[in-house]
Amino acid sequence: FDGKSLNFKTEEKPEYLGTIAAGNPWEAMHKARNGQPAIPMPLMRALPMQDTIDILTYAQTLPTE
Repeated sequence: FDGKSLNFKTEEKPEYLGTIAAGNPWEAMHKARNGQPAIPMPLMRALPMQDTIDILTYAQTLPTE
């Protein structure tokens, strides 16, 4: 629920969904639409673009640390 279950880096230097969404929205959008290797997350390519934008907007409110 807080976005910390997806860590795109390591435990020593985490990079959570909120971290990416706040710091690099284009990267977050790409990961949301296309997925990330070795990270269990659904692809959202089938969703309308506005749904993906809404999810990105929510992700920007999640913790970054």
